[in-house]
Amino acid sequence: MAAAKVGRKRQSPIWDFFEYDSVKNKTIYSIGGNSFGKPCQFPFKFGDKWYAECIVEGRSDGQLWCATETDYNTERKWGFCPTKSLTNVFGTTLWIGLNSLDFESGWQWSNGNPFRYLNWAPGHPSLEPGLNCGALNAGKASKWESIACSKKLGYICRKGNSTDNTPPPGKDQPNFCPVAWVPYAGHCYYLQRTKMMWSNALAACHKEGADLASIHNIEEHSFIISQSGYLPTDELWIGLNDQRIQNLFEWSDRTHVTFTKWLAGEPSHVINRMEDCVLIKGKEGTWADHMCETERGYICKKKSSSKPEGNPELVSPGCLPIYQKENDEKKSWFDARDFCRAIGGDLASFHSQKEINKLPLILRTGGLVNRTTTTIKSTVRKVAFIMDASGTIVIVKPTITGFARYQ
Repeated sequence: MAAAKVGRKRQSPIWDFFEYDSVKNKTIYSIGGNSFGKPCQFPFKFGDKWYAECIVEGRSDGQLWCATETDYNTERKWGFCPTKSLTNVFGTTLWIGLNSLDFESGWQWSNGNPFRYLNWAPGHPSLEPGLNCGALNAGKASKWESIACSKKLGYICRKGNSTDNTPPPGKDQPNFCPVAWVPYAGHCYYLQRTKMMWSNALAACHKEGADLASIHNIEEHSFIISQSGYLPTDELWIGLNDQRIQNLFEWSDRTHVTFTKWLAGEPSHVINRMEDCVLIKGKEGTWADHMCETERGYICKKKSSSKPEGNPELVSPGCLPIYQKENDEKKSWFDARDFCRAIGGDLASFHSQKEINKLPLILRTGGLVNRTTTTIKSTVRKVAFIMDASGTIVIVKPTITGFARYQ
């Protein structure tokens, strides 16, 4: 009901539950009946006559009604016309798509649209358990309330999809990212655990030609929590905030908000509604609004370059740069895995003979120095690596027995 108007009385008893199309034809939306809010169809045939407005014929209670198909005699589809007395019967509290039925996530819209605008009535959403569905209270300036989902109320339907503003994926071509930045879909990401306020984190990203990270779909979110070095214990600033317009969350890089991943009970906007900045946190990387003055780590994001600047590594989308150097530090398989994850990668996996065939060339060109070997248990045809803080990766080679030799 993109252009529906509610509550202005006209000369006729019908209230303005209608909209106009591009040629000024009026559409009246029905209430009740068996048409689930479909608009009245004018003219429609009832009995032997055609009608171009709501009628009382055929009803003993005098309620105005209309057909929602051209021939009522055949289709039998109808609804009441929205008069003041009828809307009073339905009440002023109406269901909308807002809910927190996924107990591992926060509030969300039932149609999958991102939840970025807050319009809660004072005291809502309530912390009382069981109030997991949202309703619009027309009697309280159309503010939202959290209510038990089993309560029977009227409801508002909306047909049609919102415009898809999801940024297009990066082109499948080589991208250049600085050392220690992780590439994905035409962008470079950098996770920093040095704690600072949101504004200072934003400034630090700006110094690198970047911005605090914006996340636009589940694929990008999954990449960040699995490939950027993110840990379940992290609490890191991202670019989402509502500092410019209160209760309207937007990305600091001014890209469209097309995806949200709120933590259960979030966004809460407690502490006198001063929680204006957003953290990514926990095992699932869900989001929570928080006071911007709190000091946390952060994630930067910038576009990758199509040309090298200085001496960056050329990397394919989604891959880490590989270096080799002499390194005597030895780790168990689990320690090596955790170390790789901590600095933005994982123990490398190879999934085809073609990939394995490329390994000798990588090892030769790296110029291994230390030939002392220590075995680390791995799986057959998987090659592991670890990387130090400077971005240097130390490769762990496979052997025929399925054990990896640390060199």
